[in-house]
Amino acid sequence: RIEYLDFMKGMCILLIVGQHISPESIYGDCNHMLMSFRIPLYYFLSGLFFKTYDGFSDFLRRKVNNILVPFAFFYLMACGLAIVCSDVLHLDRLGLIGDTWEWKYLLDPFYLNDYHYSVALWFLLSLFWVNILYYLLQKVIKGVWIYVAVVALSVAGWLMARGGVMLPMMLDTALVALPFFVLGREVKTHGGLEKHSYDKWGLVVLLPVLVILYLFAEKINIHVRMLPNYFMLYLMPFMAIISLFWFCKNLPHIPVITYIGRYSLVVLGTHSIILGAGALGGVQAAGRVVRQLLVGAAGHGAAGTGHYTHNDKAVPQVHCPGTVDKRPSAVTD
Repeated sequence: RIEYLDFMKGMCILLIVGQHISPESIYGDCNHMLMSFRIPLYYFLSGLFFKTYDGFSDFLRRKVNNILVPFAFFYLMACGLAIVCSDVLHLDRLGLIGDTWEWKYLLDPFYLNDYHYSVALWFLLSLFWVNILYYLLQKVIKGVWIYVAVVALSVAGWLMARGGVMLPMMLDTALVALPFFVLGREVKTHGGLEKHSYDKWGLVVLLPVLVILYLFAEKINIHVRMLPNYFMLYLMPFMAIISLFWFCKNLPHIPVITYIGRYSLVVLGTHSIILGAGALGGVQAAGRVVRQLLVGAAGHGAAGTGHYTHNDKAVPQVHCPGTVDKRPSAVTD
């Protein structure tokens, strides 16, 4: 394994999780800058590992196993938990979850942009199509014309996003993301993964790039098709990705983030469930505190009038009023 790539994947997935918790409070004024490259960085890292394998059938089998099978597993797991919460525990009746389970939600990935559950998994569908598109392009088109085709497809995806056109199963997002993936492929092809003497200048390059990003970068949300003009869509992310890649090659061993990066797919597939469960636990805990306060207030009030009773019927039964949004705020990335 290449450790600094695991670190970059760990950093990337942690930035995405932070986006789904509370981006403005966590990242503050830097959120627009981080949104400009965190999802493009994920496509870039995926492009670094692109291989053609033994023909299209072998390539397709591997991508189904490595991308679509995890997608199906994590999505069905989220749906299974939703069924338990709604149809078994009836948490929807208590107002602790937003929606009552409906079986049509199983089909969300086929026609919806925002799934009812684990919406962050959109990225896996998009990444699958990016792999398929690039495989076909590099088999059919040779030389400089492949870059022309990549630019043409990305322009088509950008125009569809600006015009509000969304293709099923995130196919249009793959068109927009294709240049980031190809950038990763080109870096690997030209020996970028190896150590070089000039790698020590990575920090010197990163610092001014971060300043430029802070001043001029715009938010990029490929999932909801929130894209700036075509030039800024690729210029700023390319600058950020290359400078970060250059800088991270010099980092020492950072075990926790590197470990998270090694299992970034698991974090991507489960963090929405974990955050939802945490929010639900917080609502329940708050509800218990409120109930205790009301019980105490009712008891003191009854004692003051000489009518205090230990009968449970004298204590109001209060249900938790909070709701939990099961979907992360538009995977932004």
